[in-house]
Amino acid sequence: MYASVALPFDQGQAHLHAAVNALLDGMSLEPRVLWSMQYYQADITVQALGSDSNTICLSSLSSDLALDDRELEDVKKAWLRITGESEETFLKFDAREGMEDED
Repeated sequence: MYASVALPFDQGQAHLHAAVNALLDGMSLEPRVLWSMQYYQADITVQALGSDSNTICLSSLSSDLALDDRELEDVKKAWLRITGESEETFLKFDAREGMEDED
């Protein structure tokens, strides 16, 4: 089973522990937890600061489990600055050897 909550770590773990116990208590057998792992995802909001033209600062990523497409905008800006390519070539890759279409 996998479960998550959007609460402070101690509070969230208490809720998850209670939910798992309630689920196990409601079963006719006497199941038990064989293995458990807990973790928390830190919300890093500090940006790197740069004072010269060789430094690229990216915004902090969201702490959501899914990557929002808007977060690629900083990556795109950095890529354009580094490569000097046009926007049309961003995330466009040549086919690797042996991966071409055979039409």
